[in-house]
Amino acid sequence: NRMLARSISTSLPPVSIATEVARFMGERWPDHWDFHSYTGSMVAGLIQSMQQRVADSGVRCLHGCNEHSLAVAALAGWQLYGRAYVIAVTSGMIDEFRGTLANLKRAGAPGLIICADSPDNAWFAFQGTMDADHDGRQVIAARGLRHVFIRKVDEVAAKLAEAFALLAERAEPVFVLATQAVLESRPQQPLDVGLPPLGTPASPRLSEAQQAALDEALSLINQAPLHMLWQCGRLSDEQRERVYRIAAAAGIALADSITQPGSVGPYHQGQAVPN
Repeated sequence: NRMLARSISTSLPPVSIATEVARFMGERWPDHWDFHSYTGSMVAGLIQSMQQRVADSGVRCLHGCNEHSLAVAALAGWQLYGRAYVIAVTSGMIDEFRGTLANLKRAGAPGLIICADSPDNAWFAFQGTMDADHDGRQVIAARGLRHVFIRKVDEVAAKLAEAFALLAERAEPVFVLATQAVLESRPQQPLDVGLPPLGTPASPRLSEAQQAALDEALSLINQAPLHMLWQCGRLSDEQRERVYRIAAAAGIALADSITQPGSVGPYHQGQAVPN
């Protein structure tokens, strides 16, 4: 009862979703992730709990004037500083992220987007992600993204474990849609949601199409009398060193990409990179 809660002077315990999400993010990216939020009554308890949960830590709580700005800030945090993210928004606002969702996916930016939603048996005008005429999950699917929908309080642990597993499997935005009852649930006992193992996933084997494309690229590099431009996406330090060595040996021009600015640059370890 939110009206009763306002009259209680003592602080309330954090909502369960905030506790478990912060625990998961803290294990994966200790103090190297940010919480982005835009106000709304349905997510007010979640925002307050997340702020309390990460107080006095290296996690930053950031705000924006709309949902698009939150996604842009999360993208910049990942591209510039390698920081993961949790975004909290109220219901019916998935479209407001606009094309930034696609950019987050292309950039391989890992994070959770928590979106409030109405119960299946109720609909609030202009505040429903799903209703008789519209299903916001189709917007998520059209971006090639995945989601979980938590309808009831007794589903929180299982659905959060599913969302955590999805994010651990692949670095990209994962949506958590939840009703207000779920977002404001404060159980007496901690949920202790099972977290996916931290082991580095095995490198996937190349498909036949990928192997054919690689063979063609190697043939062009080694044999074809062509000017070549190599546009690089996200690179680890080891991969970047290898790219510079190959480009120098083969005379290949280098460029970064819109979704990974600075993946290669005009200088490396104090030396000019003529490529």
